[in-house]
Amino acid sequence: MISVRLFLPVTLAILVWSSCNIINPAEDIPAYIEVDSIGVYTDLQTQGSATSNIVDAWITVDGEFLNGYQLGRKVPVLFSGIHTVSIRAGILLNGIEGTRVPYAVFKTFDTLVDLQPGMIHKIIPRVTYYNSTVFLLDENFDSNSLLFSTTVTSPPMLVENNTFDGNCGLVVMDAAHADFECTTTDSFDLPGGTKPTYIEIDYKCNTEFSVGVKANTTLGPLDFPLLNVRSSDAWKKIYVNLTSIASQAQHATDWKIYLTATLQDGHATDTLRFDNIKLVY
Repeated sequence: MISVRLFLPVTLAILVWSSCNIINPAEDIPAYIEVDSIGVYTDLQTQGSATSNIVDAWITVDGEFLNGYQLGRKVPVLFSGIHTVSIRAGILLNGIEGTRVPYAVFKTFDTLVDLQPGMIHKIIPRVTYYNSTVFLLDENFDSNSLLFSTTVTSPPMLVENNTFDGNCGLVVMDAAHADFECTTTDSFDLPGGTKPTYIEIDYKCNTEFSVGVKANTTLGPLDFPLLNVRSSDAWKKIYVNLTSIASQAQHATDWKIYLTATLQDGHATDTLRFDNIKLVY
């Protein structure tokens, strides 16, 4: 005969154990996706240089969007078996940490991955521009003629050989030429806010510079300052957003890009270097 004293504690223990498992069910073990870098490939003749500043991977699995993640993160996913993993290259729009977006003119990278719980799956995406991407400007400073012209009082934009990605544009400001300003020699038609539009610039400088566009309108010329770019001792790339600008000047017949800078107080000289300036949509 089973003792009641023994039976009750055992029964209570079983009930408590069952209740704990209902409250805290066993969790699925995720697989992990890790993207440490995203390579950019271009047709040099038609799309220009492949320099980039990709900071994030925007990840989708079987059409289910997960999120954008900084490169190098181990991303847990509750998928198992072979699945389609899609990755978009993410940038800092206007160089601002709080505006992290996928770069709209780059294709999505798709690959099949056999996702196994508990395992880390490293993916090395390679992205390219869409074939439909339009390159209105591509100044790489490697040709015989420059696509920018400076004002009369500005220091000239020179070509410095074999500096970064081939040659680069060099500007040296001093007391005699303290205000730099250049504009594109050609004018451009912008798509009017209907398509994502960007200016890409590689730069290295010991002072800040400004980026903007000039609109030639039926009501007269208009300037649209876009961004002040901070100094950088190392070469960096920035993506400047132009998408909504054209809608702000509906009477514009064409547009030009301009760059400006001013010699800092107390400096004998300030130096700006530019490369791979593109206007794309």
